[in-house]
Amino acid sequence: MTGERYQVVVVGGGMAGTVAALTAARLGARTLLVERSAELGGVASRAWVTPWQSFHSPRGRVVGGIPQLIVERLVEMGACLGHVPDPIGFAPSLTPVEPRAVAPLLVELAREAGVELSLETSLTGVEVEEGRVAGLTLARGGEESQVRAGAVVDATGSALVARMAGLPTELSEERQPASLLFRMSGVDGGEIIAYMEENPEEFVLNPDRRVLRLGYLAVSGFFSLVREARERGELRLLNRDRVLFFGLPSGDEVIVNTTRLEPPPTDDPSSPHYQRYYREGVEQVRELAGWMVRRLPGFARAEMTGLAQELGIRESFRLVGAYLLSAEDVLSGRHFADSVALGSFPIDIHRQDAGLESYPIGGEGDYGIPLGCLHHPTVANLYVAGKGASFSHRAFASARTIPTAMSLGQAAGILAFLASEGMAAGSPGLGESFGELARGLGHIHRPEQIVRDQLTRNFLSAD
Repeated sequence: MTGERYQVVVVGGGMAGTVAALTAARLGARTLLVERSAELGGVASRAWVTPWQSFHSPRGRVVGGIPQLIVERLVEMGACLGHVPDPIGFAPSLTPVEPRAVAPLLVELAREAGVELSLETSLTGVEVEEGRVAGLTLARGGEESQVRAGAVVDATGSALVARMAGLPTELSEERQPASLLFRMSGVDGGEIIAYMEENPEEFVLNPDRRVLRLGYLAVSGFFSLVREARERGELRLLNRDRVLFFGLPSGDEVIVNTTRLEPPPTDDPSSPHYQRYYREGVEQVRELAGWMVRRLPGFARAEMTGLAQELGIRESFRLVGAYLLSAEDVLSGRHFADSVALGSFPIDIHRQDAGLESYPIGGEGDYGIPLGCLHHPTVANLYVAGKGASFSHRAFASARTIPTAMSLGQAAGILAFLASEGMAAGSPGLGESFGELARGLGHIHRPEQIVRDQLTRNFLSAD
């Protein structure tokens, strides 16, 4: 195959892919980042998924390096509150982020690292030669071109590169539903918190009620009000048992993550099938936002001020790699000799009916994700990061979150850099080389390397 040559090509410019590209470039690789939309950030910037959960396990911070750098830069911009205790009590911490600030920052970081960007570019072909991805065919503006790659990271969120390369993948029969998130402005957080304190049975709450008064709003509840509204026919389109929303750094705005849609048959926003599901989401938003203004405490003077550009698609195709992480691995808090990242979010399954299933992580509250979840032995230089990695349906319900995806992206960026240098999975000394580079980046990938963030720990235990 002819074409421009890169040491590392990353396909997919969401959070996992961008972190993978930043990692490889910072290690010195000539790196190309390919993204089909016009901006970076994926669900964090285009589907408005916020807050990011969770950078911490009960033992301390388990996600570091470039993901932590991104948070610190957002804090400097006034677009993030940093890591704060979860008022719902579902995760050890959450990280409120203004979604509109994400894409510009990622472009700036890519420029600083020397990452070459190819936006509005689709992957149309993968060439595999002698057990390696030799090159990719890309389409942009109606024209195709080829690039050659020393190593490739698949961060498409749907294992697209892996599928095109002929690797085994799976799509769960009972995929989690999609959501269309929206913004409400003019919200009175104080009134909502007072109502929560007076009616705790109506909400899922952190056992430490002091967290409610730390100034950050996160709400999962209003159960009886939702039930009564559905019985009266005020919420005809909404198949939920609660309202779920999270505050933004601005203070009087929230992102509402309550709508429920069947997952569309494609994650391509230009597809007519996708657009039909998006329109259904808009109808749910219209009904729900109007009801919230009429009925919920704190929303009497609020208004709906924005819709996410894309649906939040929770689940798609995943690689069946050298190792398939199981729910038992997650629930037991299992660690592996070749763990390349740590997860700490509970198993969280949004069902197609109104409810949720959640299961806490056992052991010390975190688990390892081994190298085999990112790789299949038949293609030596391809690593899959983020939501397309090798997880069972139930394990995926924990590992799908943004901090874990970014941590996997960082691991994949290190591995792709090493593969481009001739050290693919299975090479002698890979573990030592990975560990050395990971420590240099501040990446936390082994239990004994967990870094306790003193400021966060003090905040979590503050009076």
